[in-house]
Amino acid sequence: MRQSKCSKGLNGRLWLGSVAVRRQHGAVAPIMFLVSCLVGGCVYTPTPTLSRAECETGDWRYIGYADGLAGRAPERFVRHREACASYGVTPDRSVYNEGRAEGLREYCTVPNGLQLGRRGGNCGICIGYLSVLDACRHGKKIHNVETAIADANGVINKANRTIASARAWTPEDELLQLLDEVDEQIAAEQHDISREISRNHRRIEVLRMSDNADEHKDKIDTLNRLVGELRERQEALHIDGEKRRRIVQERHKLAREDLVAENERALASGIEAKARGERSRAALEQQLSTLLKIAENLTLNSQISVESPTVD
Repeated sequence: MRQSKCSKGLNGRLWLGSVAVRRQHGAVAPIMFLVSCLVGGCVYTPTPTLSRAECETGDWRYIGYADGLAGRAPERFVRHREACASYGVTPDRSVYNEGRAEGLREYCTVPNGLQLGRRGGNCGICIGYLSVLDACRHGKKIHNVETAIADANGVINKANRTIASARAWTPEDELLQLLDEVDEQIAAEQHDISREISRNHRRIEVLRMSDNADEHKDKIDTLNRLVGELRERQEALHIDGEKRRRIVQERHKLAREDLVAENERALASGIEAKARGERSRAALEQQLSTLLKIAENLTLNSQISVESPTVD
C-alpha cells in the first residue's frame, strides 16, 4: 500500500513517499529523506505503547493499574488503542479505568506529591486527592526555596572571585602587564624585519651562485642596501621600544591613584555582594528548614489515614 507521507513503520524502516529506505550503517540516506519530507511532509509515528502479545492477551486491568502506578495521564489509553488497532484488538476501557484507579491510589500519596512538587513537576494527575495536591504545592515551595539558595550561592561564589582578584591585584601588576604588551609588539615587529632580512640574504646568495652573477651585480647591490635599511629599522625600533616603555611608565604613574581607587571599589563591591548573598542564603535556609519540618509532618499524618479521591 502506498503511503503519501513519510512515517516510521513498525518494521524499523522509514517510509518516504512510496519508497522504503533501509538504514545503512545506522543512518538514513539524508538527501532522499530531506527531498521527500520537503515535497510531501513528514509524519513521525511514535513507538507503540503495547506489543502484539500484550494487545492480544488483553489484561486491561493490569495495564491500567501499571499506568496509574506510574502516574501516566488518561490519554495513555488512546495510545494503547492506536497500538492495538493494527492487530485488530479493541481495548476494554472500563476495565482499564478500574485498574488505573487502583494504581493511582498507590501513586497519589503525600510523599509522592512532596517529591513531585520538589522536582518542579505537575501533580494534576492526582486531581481529587486533596492532601496530595496540598503536598505537591508544598513541595513546589521547597523547590523554589532550594532554587533560590542555589542562586544565592552563585552570587556568593562570584563575589568571592571578585574579592580574591581585587586582593591579589597590585599597581605593579598593571604596569608589568602594560610593559609586557609593549615588549610583545616590539618583538613581533623585530621578528618580521628579521624574516625580511633573511629572505633578502637568500636572494643575494642565489644571485651570487648563479652562472651569470656579474649580470646581477646591480640587483645584488640593491638587495644589500635594502638589508642595511632593514637593520637600521631594527635599531630604530629598539630605541622606539624604550621610548614606548617610558611613556607607559609615566602614564601609569599619573593614573596610579585612579587604578588603586578603582580596585578598592571593586573590592568593596565584592564584599557587599557577598554579604547580601550570605544574608539571603541564611534567610532562605531558615525558611527551607521550616518547610522541611512541615513536609515531615505531612508525611507522618498521611501514614495515619489513607485518602480516597474526592469526586465533585
